[in-house]
Amino acid sequence: MDTNAVSARLRKAMHATHRKKLFAFSHELGVSPSTVTRWLQGQPISSDNLVRLAQALDISIDWLLMGKGAMSPATPPAPQELEAWRRLPPEAKAALRELFNRI
Repeated sequence: MDTNAVSARLRKAMHATHRKKLFAFSHELGVSPSTVTRWLQGQPISSDNLVRLAQALDISIDWLLMGKGAMSPATPPAPQELEAWRRLPPEAKAALRELFNRI
């Protein structure tokens, strides 16, 4: 396993979830700030801490370790959301798609 690649993906996940304060993030995980610093420098991460990271950042362990799949596990839309989308007029769907593409 390429620990530098894991470190890069961890940085990306932290950035994507707005985890900028190392002390606060380490406290959330129940580890010391120096532990998180070591991970960000490419040191190995224990399996227990991998699970903690995946849960805290809502990311896939496969993605974090190997770069496979999406960063975040996909959550399928609820049936009522799909039905509401289907009932929208085409103009409303187009406007929403344009809005989402801008975000």
